[in-house]
Amino acid sequence: MQRRKWHVAVVAAASAGAAAVALAMSVPADAQSKAACADGTTVQTDKGAVCGTVADGVKAWLGVPYAASPVGELRWAPPEPHAAWTSTLEATERSEPCPQGPGLGPGSVNEDCLRVNIVAPEKSGGKPLPVMVELHGGGFRFGAPSDGTHLVKEGGVINVGVQYRLGVFGFLAHEGLGDHSGNYALRDQQAALRWVRRNIARFGGDPHNVTIYGASAGGSSVCANTASPAAKGLFQKGIAQSGEYNSLRGVDVQWQAQDCKSKLPTEKEAQQAGERFATALGCEDVACLRALPVDKLLKQAGSSIGPDVGTQGPVVDGKILPMSPAEAFAKGRVNDVTLMHGVDRDEVQLPSAETPQQYKELVRQQYGPLADRVFKLYPMERFPEPSAFIAYRTIVADSNSGVPGAAQRPPAGPAHQGVRLPDRQRGRPADVLPRPGQTERLVPREREPVPFAVPRRAGADPEPEGVRQAADRPVDGLRPHREPDRGRHPVLAALHPPRPGRAVARPGGGQPGHARDRAAAPLPVLEPVRPVRPLTACRPLPGPVPGVPDAPSPH
Repeated sequence: MQRRKWHVAVVAAASAGAAAVALAMSVPADAQSKAACADGTTVQTDKGAVCGTVADGVKAWLGVPYAASPVGELRWAPPEPHAAWTSTLEATERSEPCPQGPGLGPGSVNEDCLRVNIVAPEKSGGKPLPVMVELHGGGFRFGAPSDGTHLVKEGGVINVGVQYRLGVFGFLAHEGLGDHSGNYALRDQQAALRWVRRNIARFGGDPHNVTIYGASAGGSSVCANTASPAAKGLFQKGIAQSGEYNSLRGVDVQWQAQDCKSKLPTEKEAQQAGERFATALGCEDVACLRALPVDKLLKQAGSSIGPDVGTQGPVVDGKILPMSPAEAFAKGRVNDVTLMHGVDRDEVQLPSAETPQQYKELVRQQYGPLADRVFKLYPMERFPEPSAFIAYRTIVADSNSGVPGAAQRPPAGPAHQGVRLPDRQRGRPADVLPRPGQTERLVPREREPVPFAVPRRAGADPEPEGVRQAADRPVDGLRPHREPDRGRHPVLAALHPPRPGRAVARPGGGQPGHARDRAAAPLPVLEPVRPVRPLTACRPLPGPVPGVPDAPSPH
């Protein structure tokens, strides 16, 4: 039987909190007291024996090195194999996270951080277990792997949390570092996956059933590894949650371009940023940079926004990433894996408008020459109070998160250049705006996420009149094949080609041919679209949600 290929599921979540709850986000656990190894936990890895702990139905091996410490000449170098050890390594404590400023914790200056945390059920049932590898979030500047215990106990899997280099330590490019510099964080992640492939069977895991997952920068990491030729064969499945959080058309105020939809800097651009970073520190070469203390480098890197802070996100380096992940997905040049991709209604961390004047200023800042069109599509007077806040967050959500991350639905005709979200309430057109004073649509309604890549259920309500017809129109000469739903999305059609023998039209109206013989249609230019409904779910709730702990933003 032929193996299924190129599967993608796209799910829109209802609120930003869902991502943190669903993926047990990446705030590191409190420091643990020193514990002795438990009987029966010694495992022989390819570098030496390790022993761990047993508690509450799970086994854990914490702080196991997967690569050599990236210090000295290995700072800003691809990860090197760790030296073998002869005595049993007591893997009973988490290591300090990789260097980072205060944000998701007090910060760290520990460069000896390329470690994995393995958590497994105490009783496995004798069969190899699925393996889930967490690539933590934190905007590629903060964070550490989550605990993983709940996932292991409830899911019957082995969880491997990966620590990788962050910020300028993970992404700095400089001419003195040679060709293909930068992306050391992604190289770390791939080194950890190679460690998993070599060793996880000894912990009870199945090396041929590996799922990488993460939220925020972890979701971006899933996209990047899916698009990286160097990661080919290292995993079979991926879950990218909340991987769209950069501002698509405007000014980012918190993160450098790094998410699944961003156009990433080229190697030359990253090298130029690295030279400015070095000059600001008084360094003329890489040797000088490698001699500087961690805290001085972190201070210069600052908030990651500015002219002399270096590169602090993925780079199109020509090797690890031949192109931005968004371009790779659009062209179908990605690894043969199964993906699940989720996005929240409003992911982007931009300032909120509290007054009409702020609304106008922020729209002009983010959308520039498109601002007048945005004002017409999202007139503030048609939103209830606080109208400035609701109108602007609706714009931000539509243009940056929900639309780019959700469907890549073809435009609804030449008069509408954006990409619209399907209405969650079947029977209503997707572009209905609330009338002045109308508030009943602001009440949250129970609804399922929209599975854009899943065929419509038999007997389901039809789409609003005109939506299906508009979606079936050709886009840039590409007439979609007739697989249900997937055929209406150029990107999803590229990721999930028809079964062998199924004909599909070529771009430009050419003769039908095999899906792998055609170039995928480019992503539509994403411009602000008509609001689906005013956004209120992102305002702070009046009190704590039962069972959901408070947590800082994971991005």
